[in-house]
Amino acid sequence: FDRAGKELYKYIGRVSDWQGWNGKIKGTGADCSVGVYYYEISGTGWDNVSYSGKPYRGFVHLFKE
Repeated sequence: FDRAGKELYKYIGRVSDWQGWNGKIKGTGADCSVGVYYYEISGTGWDNVSYSGKPYRGFVHLFKE
């Protein structure tokens, strides 16, 4: 999410298939600006156990060369 709360990236699928985030804004293909972004992770395990407690949350700093 950006500072305004706009979702920039979302992945739904198997963790083993995830290629990672490429720094692009979903739906536009535009690069995200250098800055601080908020993340939130929740999921369901391979055994279909839902981890519905509080999601993992934090911040990531995006730098570019």
